[in-house]
Amino acid sequence: MIGTAGGFALVGCAATAADVCDCILPALEAEGVSPSDIRTVFCTHLHGDHAGGLRTFMPYCENAVIVACSDRVVAKYPDWTTHVAHDGEELLPSLTVWHLPGHSPGSAGLFDARTGTLLSGDSIQQYGVGLYGCGVGLPSAYMKSLLRLRALPINYLVTSHPYVPDGTEAKGREAVARYIDEAIRDFENILAFVKENADSIQDSAAIAAAFTEHYRASVDGLPPLQTFTVKAILAEGR
Repeated sequence: MIGTAGGFALVGCAATAADVCDCILPALEAEGVSPSDIRTVFCTHLHGDHAGGLRTFMPYCENAVIVACSDRVVAKYPDWTTHVAHDGEELLPSLTVWHLPGHSPGSAGLFDARTGTLLSGDSIQQYGVGLYGCGVGLPSAYMKSLLRLRALPINYLVTSHPYVPDGTEAKGREAVARYIDEAIRDFENILAFVKENADSIQDSAAIAAAFTEHYRASVDGLPPLQTFTVKAILAEGR
């Protein structure tokens, strides 16, 4: 949750009804914020682990608009006011949308100019998290988004998951630069491995498994590379 002179913005809405009732609503109450004070519920993307709680949460905040960088938000949530944001749009005073496609076409981050903080959602994957390795549906767009972020004045970076190897946050411009540089190197490794093995290993799942086996010895806690990422890389290479 972010407070501005124009009201509050909530970034993401968790995955389930239980998340809303057991976590989000009590957290708002603890901060002395009524859901009716929320003006924007910003979805960094519309995957279920980020937007799954919306249908439970929205009846509590009658003044809020659901915002995403995807026109799917209109059809997906017809019972509430929705808005398709564009890159560079100011949602509330000091809060700007950065469209960062790659993980998904509508992936985006929210930048707070007051502190130089970027809430990046899943736009910076590194090697992935937990059971889910790097998940990128648009490889070329993802690399462009990373290179764009590398050149921007970010003082504090917050991701939605504790990505391997660097976790959920980076504080200070040097640390942010290292985090993004790591993500670029990681994806360059993925691109190179997939392309080098595309002829000798025909199956995308087998390439993903081979990559994971190859790098697991050198990357602590490496999650398994997702097959759809390999398929996307191969599709762009054709």
